[in-house]
Amino acid sequence: LEAVQTRQPTENSPENEAANAGRLVSRLVRNADEDLREINPDFSEPSLRRLQGLLPLLLLEIGNLEDARVRLGVLGSYLGETACRNFQWQWFFKADPALRQFSYLASTLQKKGRELDPYAWAGQWLAGKAKLGEFLKEIKA
Repeated sequence: LEAVQTRQPTENSPENEAANAGRLVSRLVRNADEDLREINPDFSEPSLRRLQGLLPLLLLEIGNLEDARVRLGVLGSYLGETACRNFQWQWFFKADPALRQFSYLASTLQKKGRELDPYAWAGQWLAGKAKLGEFLKEIKA
């Protein structure tokens, strides 16, 4: 939760920073096969259900704030890309320059005037304050 709460995205990210955020998210999506191999990642609803069972293992991997940001990046990007591929959401890349290599954590999703933060959802899920089924309901609405 601290990793999510300390983000302070700029409202209008400079084009270069937003493009860099997009490249970082794209790289995370490409590497999902390795990072989430336990769930056979395919950016589908069933993969999100399989991911729910991994929560205890993922929590064991978090030893400090940097570990939390890495997990948050992988999970938030996976949630966001799943919403894009299956439910017509679009990435809106933003950056938080203070987070340096994690600046993309400020990126959100948009659809028909609505905005959704997949990294906040990932943080809530990791903290045990939300279930991935709730995320599915939100992206389907």
